[in-house]
Amino acid sequence: MSGKRQLTCPHCGSAFSIRSSEAESPVLRRYKGQCQNLDCGFTAIGFMELKFQLSPPSVPNPEIQLPVSAHLGQGRSACQTK
Repeated sequence: MSGKRQLTCPHCGSAFSIRSSEAESPVLRRYKGQCQNLDCGFTAIGFMELKFQLSPPSVPNPEIQLPVSAHLGQGRSACQTK
């Protein structure tokens, strides 16, 4: 099973691949991405951030304090939240 999530180019709708990434912090990554449509050629820098926790970690890092997702307070389990 592939762990990759397919991103989409915001301009042409083709596949958009992350070519490289680096950690800005334990919960924030900066990435460089590229559209796979050669006729489009769009490239960009973006960010992926962990904002909320859906379930508590079994080995918590005391330096990481993410708020619990509001979705969990609405009767949804972590398995139902995507």
